[in-house]
Order: sequence, then structure tokens, then C-alpha cells
Amino acid sequence: LFGFVVALALIIGAPVAVWWAWDVHNDRRHVISVNSSTPVYVGDGDWDCGGRPKLETLPPGTPVKVRRIRFWKNCATIDVTLPDGKRGHIVYGDGDVAVSPSLTSR
Repeated sequence: LFGFVVALALIIGAPVAVWWAWDVHNDRRHVISVNSSTPVYVGDGDWDCGGRPKLETLPPGTPVKVRRIRFWKNCATIDVTLPDGKRGHIVYGDGDVAVSPSLTSR
């Protein structure tokens, strides 16, 4: 019985893990251009849409790496790594950032 449960968990879990990994891989292909002062919030983005303390404000032209993009009921959040290695998130629409490819095409 234990072997059956483990096999069933692998059969169900493997496709979910592959789908999640593919989604994260595709998120990391996006490029962000900071066009004006944009707040970055502490931690990973969640349904709170920027309700966390501000980590810092990015000046125009700051290069950031996309780690994960999530779409919530009220907003989209983009988890980023800053040039100094800090991690935080941007709320899409807070400030002026251009995302390529566009998030509206999803």
C-alpha cells in the first residue's frame, strides 16, 4: 500500500512540478526597464499588492532581474533581484516600469 501511495504521488506530483518549473523559467525571460522612480517592497509579492514595507525606490535605468511573476485578483507582482543582491517585489502599475514581453499578452 505504501508503494502505491508513493507511486500515485509521483504520478500526480511530477507533472505539477514540471509545469511550475516551466512557468518560473518563462517568467525569468522577462526584462524590466525602470522608466521612473519605482518602489520595491520587502519580500515576495502576494495578494496584498504592496502592503509590505518599502525596501527602496529604484531610480530610472536601474537593472533588475525578474525571479517570478504572479497575477493576483487585484494586481500583478514581480519578484526581483536588485543589483546589490537584495530581493523584493514590484507591484505592476506602481511607478513606471516596462516589461518585455508585455504582461498583458498572457
